[in-house]
Amino acid sequence: MILRLFRQYHTENAGFSRRDGSAGPGASATYIVTSHKNGMSVQNGNTIRVHYIGELTDGTRFDSSEGRDPLEFTVGSGMVVPGFDAAVLGMKIGETKSVTIPPADAYGEKTDEMIVDIPRGEFGEDFTAEPGEQLMIQLGDGNQIPVTITKINDTAVTLDANHPLAGKTLVFTITLAEILETNPDA
Repeated sequence: MILRLFRQYHTENAGFSRRDGSAGPGASATYIVTSHKNGMSVQNGNTIRVHYIGELTDGTRFDSSEGRDPLEFTVGSGMVVPGFDAAVLGMKIGETKSVTIPPADAYGEKTDEMIVDIPRGEFGEDFTAEPGEQLMIQLGDGNQIPVTITKINDTAVTLDANHPLAGKTLVFTITLAEILETNPDA
């Protein structure tokens, strides 16, 4: 039952991020360009490299490329959340942009359908875990998805398959480092 529910959601939504590029009702992103240089600009289909800092609206940093290689992805391919894809369009090498991305253009809203109770016996007698721990659940099609244990009692284990950033507004500072490939059809 649980695997069917996760598989159905995963199939219908292509994972936890919205990969179709659509925005939810009333969603909008805020862009602030802080610096840029002249030259070629990013178009859909380009393979690019960016440095970024990802924060929540309260300033809590959840990810960054600092101290690592830049993030490389093909714009418009669904490799990043839709709001990040949209933010890099038109950027030029060396340009830095700050963008605020609402949940609809990031990891979506948190949904109750992604929270389920599983009978404790299905985990085996030697199962030991604490709320807050993450597990990987294998779906019927062989794919795996991460879930977070939110509650454990004598009869059930509550699992949450919402993305940890679901329901959150994200703030990214993005610097375009390179445009590696251009899309000849763009």
